[in-house]
Amino acid sequence: MSSVLVGIIAVILFIGLAIVSSLYLGGQFNTASAKSQALEMTNKASQLNQATALYWTEQGRPVVARSSVRSLLEKGYLKKVPVNPYIDRGGAPFRMLFSGDVYSANYYADVIIVDMGQDEDAKEVCSAINRQASHSGTIPEIDVSEGARVSAMTEAPTGCFQMHDVGIYGEAGPHSYIMYSRL
Repeated sequence: MSSVLVGIIAVILFIGLAIVSSLYLGGQFNTASAKSQALEMTNKASQLNQATALYWTEQGRPVVARSSVRSLLEKGYLKKVPVNPYIDRGGAPFRMLFSGDVYSANYYADVIIVDMGQDEDAKEVCSAINRQASHSGTIPEIDVSEGARVSAMTEAPTGCFQMHDVGIYGEAGPHSYIMYSRL
């Protein structure tokens, strides 16, 4: 009987500790998670950046826009293809594109973009990416008149923005949060 009573008291103390720690840790604990996810995303983009730079150095030309990231793996410039952790939540794979027209394969790639989806977690990570990139924590939204041009949003070396109402078919969904890194 006493062991049952001790077990019940232990469970009550554990629940109380969980409640107190969730109240105590609060917002800073949650923003630390967004900061680490933002760092993970920028590190993956940086790996692609370095692989494309090495490709350019050894091949004597930049990567053509819309080339598959897998092509860098097949040619030995990447050990493994970076995976978007938001792919199961509406995100898309990392893409090497031309910022003047993301549908065009007639130019060299000048930006890496990755769609992180539209949920609240992606929004927090997008904001953290902008803070880490020395932007404010605000997330600019690309104007729908830009269509498939993302050059206005990708002037800084790295950052994050929100897609317009229409999205870019096959590249970014409407209102998705888009992380980018200039090549």
